Amino acid sequence: MRLYDIEGEFAFLGDFIISAGLNHITFPVFEESARLKGFVRPIVIAASPGTGTIYIQVAINVDKSVLAAEVAKAEAFDPSDYVPTDWSSFVPALAAGQKALTDILSQVEVDAAVARLQNAIAALNPIGNTGTVSFIVKFRDEAGNEITSESKMPEEGDLTIDIDIINESLNDMDARVLIAMYDSTGRLVKLKEALISVSAQKYLNSKIVFELPVDRSVYTIKVMFWDPLTYVPLTGAADFPNR
Repeated sequence: MRLYDIEGEFAFLGDFIISAGLNHITFPVFEESARLKGFVRPIVIAASPGTGTIYIQVAINVDKSVLAAEVAKAEAFDPSDYVPTDWSSFVPALAAGQKALTDILSQVEVDAAVARLQNAIAALNPIGNTGTVSFIVKFRDEAGNEITSESKMPEEGDLTIDIDIINESLNDMDARVLIAMYDSTGRLVKLKEALISVSAQKYLNSKIVFELPVDRSVYTIKVMFWDPLTYVPLTGAADFPNR
């Protein structure tokens, strides 16, 4: 193995026996400031001037074909086909697998990325056929943070109504979303409507921005889901603040 410093001058010549799966080796150098230009696809990952060692990372007999196949399969998945909480757990595993494809890793590390992604794929549950439709409402501030306080409106900015709809039926579904604001006497002071369509056995996320008045301390908001033709409620209302 012949090594050169940053100026291209000869720095070291030596023989090394490297086993498959080893992802770094240590070797002596004659100059404290020596840096390597390249050999056997090296990457300098750390140098310790004065210690006589430099660490380089190399890829040796690493097979990423299984990882590439699993990543390609996972990238083809449609998030609307799966339960939202399962999909949220799946996304980091896919991102880790994609990163592992380009990183220089040992075979052990590649195999671990494969196992993590395969486990995440196995844990994905498709939207079922229970005949039910679920509406999950979260309230977020202007920055997108979920509001967990049950006592008051955000002090500034508008309110975002974050809606998850899971259609576990064999029929496409339309829902009219009504966002109503009431004052302290129960009088309706503002109403916003939106029409949402969700295909059979699909998940849909919808975000609706609701503009709030400057004085917002005495108001209550209700989010309701009605059949767009009959105006019959499809589920109970979500209140904010939740008193």
